[in-house]
Amino acid sequence: MTLSLRNAIILLGAGFNLLLLAGFCLSLSLLVPFPAGVTEIREFLGTLASVYNADLIFLFILQLTSLISSLVLYKRFRKTASPEIFFFILFLLSMGIEGARVFPPALRELQVPVYLYQLVIRLLYMARFFGIFSLFTAGLFANGMQYQKVSIAYGISLLTAFTLSSLLPVAEASLQTDTGLDLVTIGDVSIVMITLRILAVINFLVAWIRNNSRDFLWLGLGGSIVLFGYDLALGSEVLWLRIVAAAGIIVGINLFSRRTHEIYLWI
Repeated sequence: MTLSLRNAIILLGAGFNLLLLAGFCLSLSLLVPFPAGVTEIREFLGTLASVYNADLIFLFILQLTSLISSLVLYKRFRKTASPEIFFFILFLLSMGIEGARVFPPALRELQVPVYLYQLVIRLLYMARFFGIFSLFTAGLFANGMQYQKVSIAYGISLLTAFTLSSLLPVAEASLQTDTGLDLVTIGDVSIVMITLRILAVINFLVAWIRNNSRDFLWLGLGGSIVLFGYDLALGSEVLWLRIVAAAGIIVGINLFSRRTHEIYLWI
């Protein structure tokens, strides 16, 4: 895979996330009409907080963090042939797709066919699978996989995520949820996700031992912090834990970025 093609894939992913962000804002306007005047702002915020708690706010923050951090890393490493940072950026972009959780309640307002709900759920499944496959693949390249196999690894990750998301059944409870989607309704999915997370971290630990370089240990630590923050932000309803999760994601991204810079640019 050439650098120009790799960069084009990243920009396409960022563009898709930008469209989802616009869709998020449009969906929010359907669910909670924006105030026409200053006097209605307090009522608007009260409705937003009472109906959706802090879920929408943190989904919006997650989308922004995913998009901005991906573009920052793209700008910093656009001329660097680093498979690790490429797949890490893909992992970050997949996080932003979580914002599509707001689409089903908005689609209900429009009374669209049921298959569109299922399409959104499968998109969320695919994003989660593709994200963890991307982080796992980044660890494989840290262990010495040849750069010439980037295209093959990318294709396999994308195809596998698409296949799994297409085959998994969609729970009826997910279609009836008022404020979001519970993706972890199938035990096998949870087991697969946990297993892939563990393997992704182990990859970097093995790379640390094989290369006798602490930089790979820090890469694994950075990826683990982002994973932990990602899961904590989505799974917790406690405000301060979500704040910690958001801070952890930013710290993990910065750590992964700095260590990749050390490995490839020797600075």
